[in-house]
Amino acid sequence: MKKRLFSLAFTLLMVLSSTQAFAAKREHGAGVENGIAPKTGNILESFGSFDKETDVNYMQTLKAEINWVEGDSANGEGGSLQVNVKDTWGYSYINVPNVIGETYDITFYAKTGKDKEQDLQFIPMTPAGGWDGTILTGKYTTEWKKYTCSYYCDGKFSSGGPSGVISMFNVRHGSGRDADTYFLDELSIVPRGDVKYDWATFKPVDQKNRTDVIPADDGFDTPKPIGEADFNDTKGHWSEESINILASSGLLQGMGDGTYAPEKNVTRAEFVTMAMNMFGIEKSAYKDTFTDVFADQWFAKTVQTAYEINLIDKMLIVGKKFKPDVAITREEAATIIERLAKLRKDEPDGTPGSFSDHADITEWARSAVESATAYGIITGYPDGTFAPKKNITRAEAAAMLFRVVELSGRITFYVDGEKGDDNNNGTKLSPFKTIEAAKEAVRPYLENMESHLYVFINEGTYRLEDKLLFETKDSGQNGYNVIYTSCGAEKPVISGGNEYGGFELYDSAKNIYRTYIG
Repeated sequence: MKKRLFSLAFTLLMVLSSTQAFAAKREHGAGVENGIAPKTGNILESFGSFDKETDVNYMQTLKAEINWVEGDSANGEGGSLQVNVKDTWGYSYINVPNVIGETYDITFYAKTGKDKEQDLQFIPMTPAGGWDGTILTGKYTTEWKKYTCSYYCDGKFSSGGPSGVISMFNVRHGSGRDADTYFLDELSIVPRGDVKYDWATFKPVDQKNRTDVIPADDGFDTPKPIGEADFNDTKGHWSEESINILASSGLLQGMGDGTYAPEKNVTRAEFVTMAMNMFGIEKSAYKDTFTDVFADQWFAKTVQTAYEINLIDKMLIVGKKFKPDVAITREEAATIIERLAKLRKDEPDGTPGSFSDHADITEWARSAVESATAYGIITGYPDGTFAPKKNITRAEAAAMLFRVVELSGRITFYVDGEKGDDNNNGTKLSPFKTIEAAKEAVRPYLENMESHLYVFINEGTYRLEDKLLFETKDSGQNGYNVIYTSCGAEKPVISGGNEYGGFELYDSAKNIYRTYIG
């Protein structure tokens, strides 16, 4: 069981958005003592009324611009926040600690920049952008109007989707996809105090540098299952490790008959599904977007959602046809995988590469292929070619996705007592020498775990020179596990104490040997 770490971003926006956080259910009112709940108050009191121009500095944005409008306020004092949404899924938000078992009373004033009345919804958002029902519906116009609602955080996704805490709130109109201008004022978030938490320490932080918080209790996350990846056709395959790790974390699926079919070509629908698994996003209802995708097909909602979040390049769609059953080419896959990395806000750590067959890459896909090489997702073949028109196999797809997962963190570490060095970085090609070094290397990745972490220990005897101590956190956090396991068929031996040699036969009848130990 793992300590819980998570945070909540209250988002007031016109469209959907995404952050990453996980939590588990906690009993309502667990922090109340003697029937009296601790008092809190509006935790945004110092700036939520937007009385000063500097108050807007606490609000963050994505695909939107914010301004302070002096004199235009709901109560006639100070000013208000103007949000100019520039593109689909634009928003403005504020991060707030998310305490499991707490209820938040939320009030705000809003008005639209359009002349006509607009629909307004207040929607709790999942970490990856899906919605968890609607807690407020109404209308808003060019006149200020007050809205109130409450949200109880139980740490679970109520509509049966993937387990994950609600991390954002979304004020939106219509479909939520239109660029628009709206205004907010007198924003108030008041925790009822059902759970003890030191709200006095709360300071708003931006998403990039935010600090996740430990909830008020010392509870534990609901553990994420460790899947069994025992495919009968991947043993000894070059991609076996990537396939097994991704499948064990629920990021990859087999064919349903005990096989993975690593050399089978991947269809467009299958590859998009693999990429979407990296988000764990709640799927949108299919809207007949394509003439060759139908609502009752297993991939319909996934393809629809991928289209809505701009994961699919428009050049893959011709005449409203997606061609879901056509085997995807390497250059087509590159456009999707490169967009996946950008949507995850991963950063490239290299420079764009080039291939000897660069001229064969279709012009619209060239920049994506180059960018994917900068990310390290695509490496090409040993002869220096990329083979853009060649179909990719399920094994190659797994390798690509594995590299995407490791862009923003590590999920594997390696130990080799014979060939390793504790000054190495712990990769397969540069393993550590000791288990202790691997344990220390894992620790920086614990707080923001989004998948299980694996420490592969090569065969051999690992004699401990000192105590090897593992704290509770070393087993994993956010419900995920740190798994120490053998690398390959041979099992490592971990032993304590001193090593002795020089044994000589002492009693042949009883088969007793002896040696001098000092």
